[in-house]
Amino acid sequence: MKYTRKEFIKTSALLGGGILFSGNYFSKKLNEDDNRFKLLREGFGVFNARGGSIGYYYGKDALVVIDTQFPETAKIFMDGLRTKTDRNIDLLFNTHHHGDHTSGNSYLKQFAKNIVANENCVKLQIKRNTKPGEEDKIVTADLTFTDAFNADIGKEKINAFHLNPAHTGGDSVIHFEEANIAHVGDLVFNKTYPYFNLDDEGSFRGWITYLEKLYAKFDNDTVFIFGHGPTNELLDVTGKKEDLILMRDYISSILDYTQNQIIAGKTEDEIAETKEISGVVSRTSYWPDALEKNLREAYKELKR
Repeated sequence: MKYTRKEFIKTSALLGGGILFSGNYFSKKLNEDDNRFKLLREGFGVFNARGGSIGYYYGKDALVVIDTQFPETAKIFMDGLRTKTDRNIDLLFNTHHHGDHTSGNSYLKQFAKNIVANENCVKLQIKRNTKPGEEDKIVTADLTFTDAFNADIGKEKINAFHLNPAHTGGDSVIHFEEANIAHVGDLVFNKTYPYFNLDDEGSFRGWITYLEKLYAKFDNDTVFIFGHGPTNELLDVTGKKEDLILMRDYISSILDYTQNQIIAGKTEDEIAETKEISGVVSRTSYWPDALEKNLREAYKELKR
């Protein structure tokens, strides 16, 4: 069974706690719900609707936004943000190229001075999110970096960095050093089965390494924003550094199990029939056969 990026984007309505209703109905329901914003620390918060979580920081001299979901939810986000600040966006970051994190660029670009992303994020956004000849229809970052991007905005020191291929080939973490808040994008699918496709130039092995480096870098006071959680509750898309290890342990278990099955002579299809792995806590599934798809991608990576 081939699992496409299009299928993931379609089901990302569920990942963000939304339902696949018409745009007008969905927007109406979101506008009726004023609990989509959660304050994490003074001036810092997270917004969750449909797709990957949006992080934000605002102050007298600063407005920074991380990820953009979809155009309709980006508008709802910006309308809500206008009740907090009338400042335009100084820096708009994309954590990676997936459409449920970048499609809202098309709406938020009118408010943003600059969009920032890892260079691989932009390359993959063009390669994976468009058809040939339609590359100009998407909005990508105008400021890119290879390893790190640093900026002083308002009272904050921002450090954005990319370590290695993981969930995709262009994952970035955006760390607000003074507040000690880090948006890790889809490096953590909190208590849900992660989306992973080797065509996005990621690596399960690299993902493990990335999470271990993050665990070593941050302290127990760091507040993390995750790309997705098991429900639409905002508490499910935030957490502590221990959640990085829970994510790492899931990926490690998938790789170890698949490797042992390969050694035992099992085929990809036989491995993919697995419904439960001993010792692995079941996760919320927001698309059909999520565990199967993780196992198939693990098999492909191990056989490369």
